[in-house]
Amino acid sequence: MIILMLKPGTRQTLRKHPYRDIVREQQLSVQSRYLTKIETTGYDYSRDDIHLTTAGQLSLGPVIAKALPSP
Repeated sequence: MIILMLKPGTRQTLRKHPYRDIVREQQLSVQSRYLTKIETTGYDYSRDDIHLTTAGQLSLGPVIAKALPSP
């Protein structure tokens, strides 16, 4: 299983989504043998600062593919 980590919220984002950093903390706290966490800080986000843009998703694709186990 792969979990994409939310990037930390900005002041503006936290006003709209006050639990964003709590969700991130919970994502970070999950431990499982079959879990890979991928940090999304540094990828392109849309103006809502929650969703990745198409360019961000395309950049992240190879990172996710590399994290998958070999067949």
